[in-house]
Amino acid sequence: MTSYEIGFIIAPDAPETEVNRISEQIQSLLQKEKAEEIKVNPWGLKPLAYPIKKFKEGYYVFFECKTTGTTINNVEKRLRQFEKVIRFITLKLDERLRKANRLTRKWTRIEKLKRRIENESETASGEEAVTMKEAGDEN
Repeated sequence: MTSYEIGFIIAPDAPETEVNRISEQIQSLLQKEKAEEIKVNPWGLKPLAYPIKKFKEGYYVFFECKTTGTTINNVEKRLRQFEKVIRFITLKLDERLRKANRLTRKWTRIEKLKRRIENESETASGEEAVTMKEAGDEN
């Protein structure tokens, strides 16, 4: 089993019910083909980077799952059959790269926290110096 991301764009003139129907059919096909860890991420109506079939926006839907290449071929074949699907793409996800990205985000958060703590301690020590100076002026 390999991790894949399947993204497709549905024409903006499609009713919301048809968008849901297409998404459900793809999801049921993945389930029927015994795909694992199916995640659906509908983005909704978004502008396109460039016009496709004279449309300037479309409904974006993304699926993430673990499955075989045969299943992906079947999903792509099914997406070609829908008239309202104007584009689709399938990406093979690299687990090592995903783990590296997760670690990079974690390290970035840690670095931000360290900088924030350092800034707060510098600010606090500066305020203490001002307070001590004011206290010395009073005497």
